[in-house]
Amino acid sequence: MTVQSTSGKKSLLVHKERVEVSIIMPDGSNIEGYVFLSEGERVSDMLNSERRFLPLELTSRELLLVNKDSIALCKPINRPD
Repeated sequence: MTVQSTSGKKSLLVHKERVEVSIIMPDGSNIEGYVFLSEGERVSDMLNSERRFLPLELTSRELLLVNKDSIALCKPINRPD
């Protein structure tokens, strides 16, 4: 998706919403961090998309790529969806 900037140049920048989630892995371990959703997208939409991995920003600001097949449960924190 390209977006026309005010300077007239095209940009590949897509604005995403940063949403805090708790991810439970099959072994019971818990990872908390932030996923990035497009406008109008829900956490469940992201989990059901064709992408195999999801980027997760940890509280330490590190980026972790999580294989969606390795997620037992993913729930938003402080958000209804």
